[in-house]
Amino acid sequence: MTFKLIHVGLGGWGMDWERTALATIADRVTVTGIVEAWQPNLERAQEVLGYTDAQSFTNLTDALTSVEADAVLITSPPATHMSLAVEAMRAGKHVLSEKPMASSIAEAREAIQVSRETGMHLQISQNYRYYPALIKAVELLRDGVLGGLARVNVDFRQWVHDAPAGENPYYDLDHPLLSDMAIHHWDMMRMILGCEAESIYVQRSDPSWSNYRDVASATAIVTFTNGVVVSYRGSWMSSDTPTFWAGEWKMECEDGLISMTSRQGGPFGTQGDAVSIRTRSGVMQPQPLPHLPVWGRSAGVLDLQRWIETGEPSQNAAERNLGSLAIVEAAIKSAASGVVEPIRIPRA
Repeated sequence: MTFKLIHVGLGGWGMDWERTALATIADRVTVTGIVEAWQPNLERAQEVLGYTDAQSFTNLTDALTSVEADAVLITSPPATHMSLAVEAMRAGKHVLSEKPMASSIAEAREAIQVSRETGMHLQISQNYRYYPALIKAVELLRDGVLGGLARVNVDFRQWVHDAPAGENPYYDLDHPLLSDMAIHHWDMMRMILGCEAESIYVQRSDPSWSNYRDVASATAIVTFTNGVVVSYRGSWMSSDTPTFWAGEWKMECEDGLISMTSRQGGPFGTQGDAVSIRTRSGVMQPQPLPHLPVWGRSAGVLDLQRWIETGEPSQNAAERNLGSLAIVEAAIKSAASGVVEPIRIPRA
């Protein structure tokens, strides 16, 4: 029996979901309806993807009353995520929402409360958790292959700055680095360290010629409850060699170094994922990675289906994502205040 979805948000990223993540699991997942408020995007989705008028809607309300679905997939702009999620859950549908979960911790908690009241599952698409390199790195640290962890260094470098000022919508996005992109990296830190962050300091480092309205380059120091400090450098305007989307990770341990990179992106799937260890001998030793027949966003969809069928919550259940959202809030605050900010994770 196929898993039926209503897909909300058919902009550029939503179309990528259709072409890649959903296409990969088309034998197990069926999109019964699409929702897109902007008519040109809706018409493009119909033309490119073949959806009929009976499957296409400009609002979620009409879709919920017109087509059958087990869940709603939300890939619309971030500010709309939780209002759409709440509507879907109140209509008796489970939800898989793109990150960031919400605009604030308070908004996220309200949605989680609706999830509890309705019995509908709310899952966030922290898709980097479903890649083999990250899973392997967690295994190496858990097993103490190189002893205890001392510190972690993370670099994320991309160049998204070719368009003139005013001609790329991403330039005007709120928090394009600290929220939209780095929430992946904050979430990976939590997964790798197995604990929560307690404080963060962010120094904005945008060049004078930046076309971005908000922070697009920054350095951060994140301290975790186990005492490990993570040094993070991220930029959308780096002239250095681009990293993969998950960044370049160096985990300094008692007896050596663990190096990791993940999520090459595009058509490459898991091909670029790599983990190696270097002992005191100085020899780099590539590590075998687990085979994942389905990965990334596709795996997240199937994880929600598994949760519904088994009752065992996803690692990306909304309650478990509050720690990542809390880092985002504190990072934004620190970039503005110029001081170390505590990270407060309320009970869901």
